[in-house]
Amino acid sequence: MNVVVLAEQLRRRVPGGIGTYIRGILDAAPISQLSSRPERPDQWSLRPWASGPIGRPARSMRLPSPLATRAIDHGWLRWPSRIDGRSVDVAHATSLLVPQRRRGGPPTTAFVHDLAWRTQPDAYPKKGAAWHEAALGRALARADRFLVPSVETANALMNAGAEAGRIHVTAEGCDHLPLKERYVGGYLLSVSTVEPRKNLPRILDAYALSGVTMPLKVVGPSGWGPTMGALPLGVELVGAVSEADLAELYAGAQLLAYVPLEEGYGLPAIEAMRAGCPVVASMVPSVGHAAHLVDPLDVVSIAHGLRTVMASEARQLELTELGRAHAATLTWSACLAAHEHVWAELCR
Repeated sequence: MNVVVLAEQLRRRVPGGIGTYIRGILDAAPISQLSSRPERPDQWSLRPWASGPIGRPARSMRLPSPLATRAIDHGWLRWPSRIDGRSVDVAHATSLLVPQRRRGGPPTTAFVHDLAWRTQPDAYPKKGAAWHEAALGRALARADRFLVPSVETANALMNAGAEAGRIHVTAEGCDHLPLKERYVGGYLLSVSTVEPRKNLPRILDAYALSGVTMPLKVVGPSGWGPTMGALPLGVELVGAVSEADLAELYAGAQLLAYVPLEEGYGLPAIEAMRAGCPVVASMVPSVGHAAHLVDPLDVVSIAHGLRTVMASEARQLELTELGRAHAATLTWSACLAAHEHVWAELCR
């Protein structure tokens, strides 16, 4: 099966969870990749990308990312029908950025991570929310099938107008980080892009209220929104780190505090679980029953969760065992296999 995948997100300053998803499925199997700089808006060229974010051949564009997005939005840049003389069997968009197909071109699938801008409008820039809403409309018209990471996202997509038969739920993987040996690092951890939807101000307030004396390391790139302001004593803003350093941080953390207002899935929680790190979380789809759940809107609830887990070695051990068992079922090869099942159906 000859599949072409749009990996435009890997060019962004903050690839985020979408970037992790793209790398996860591309690393799980040899797939052609469609991304980066075009020769012309209507021409795609194959060139090696050994030093790029994936390290494999890529079809690339010379357009900068904002112009490439606009060209795709307006239908000026469409899916290729052939690659190296071979017909493309399926075209896969890895987000709501879905190119049009050419006449006689391949069927299209799209992975929809969430529709959170609809339920959390204040957590998105107005321009960003407007783009997402318009992109959703284009995706509904252009994609034959949708893959989503959770039942919650599937329901939101159906409410937006997608027929149930076009939607397939597949959990994302968490086995992309190297596994490090657990050690006592003496700190708490929070991992996310710094933006309103990730709820960091409440996490910091809860940490200050909890009475926990271990420092809290906040890891992740800057996104958008107001600055964090004065930090509570004991909080360290680490910023963006490499995957190897993130794996090391998970290995030494006493717990992960991950309480976003809403997520279509929630990768940091299961990354931590796989590393043996107990998780205090809001009810995001990825955690199942393997986290200590708190109310993301209630600072007292979050503080109580941090204090409860930190005060009980038995609870920490329970969460570690539950988390490892849960994370062991979530692999990128299984995620890709679900994609391949959908692609095979479209090719029949």
